[in-house]
Amino acid sequence: MRGVILEFDKDSGKGLISGDDKERYTFTAKDWKSEDNPKTQMKVDFEVSDKNKAIVIYMLKQSEESIHKPNMAHNKVLNLFVGYFLLIHIPASLFYGYSYITMIIIWYIIVLSLWAIGHAISNKEQP
Repeated sequence: MRGVILEFDKDSGKGLISGDDKERYTFTAKDWKSEDNPKTQMKVDFEVSDKNKAIVIYMLKQSEESIHKPNMAHNKVLNLFVGYFLLIHIPASLFYGYSYITMIIIWYIIVLSLWAIGHAISNKEQP
């Protein structure tokens, strides 16, 4: 399971994790398996014991987190452009005499180009 450390007291060696399932799990320093010390707001991967405690806890590195989160930056650009195209460009073009087929071909070419650019950007950001 994955979660975030809510608190950790170095003196007592006890802490609290909020799991992705919205439950809270206590843990102790002996359950910590990563080299870095546990810190508040650190993202972790852990197992849950029979007593509902977090055990075998590992810190998630940035690259591991990004694997599970899709890059949506290129989708925002695509959505803005498609919105502009559908709400402004098509009605204005039809007013000036373009046919529906011409508009569909232009829309297809532009969306495909933006998808390719977004795909190239998202692949470039991965290690």
